[in-house]
Amino acid sequence: MTRWQLRPTDDDPLVFNDHLDAGYDRAILRELDRLVAELRNVMTVLAAEVPRFGVHQPRIDAALAQAWDGDHRWVDSPEVAAVNLVWIQLHEDFLATLGITRGTEF
Repeated sequence: MTRWQLRPTDDDPLVFNDHLDAGYDRAILRELDRLVAELRNVMTVLAAEVPRFGVHQPRIDAALAQAWDGDHRWVDSPEVAAVNLVWIQLHEDFLATLGITRGTEF
């Protein structure tokens, strides 16, 4: 998400990504596509064992499709079920399933 939110320059590594460089954004979306494809394999196996995990993959897929359609909110906005939000919810589901309290997982 950091690469989506920031677009570092030689002078400033913390420059906000204004999303004016479509090529830069497409490169990040391609990387998200790759990661989501890898996640899909894991989620298929996991959902077969723990069915409630099956809700996350379709939501991530839908959010990524919206982002590819040009609505940048679907990558990281808290206002929609964005890729980042669904990822956070998946993480929370893992923690709850394993009985781990946030902050004590390490």
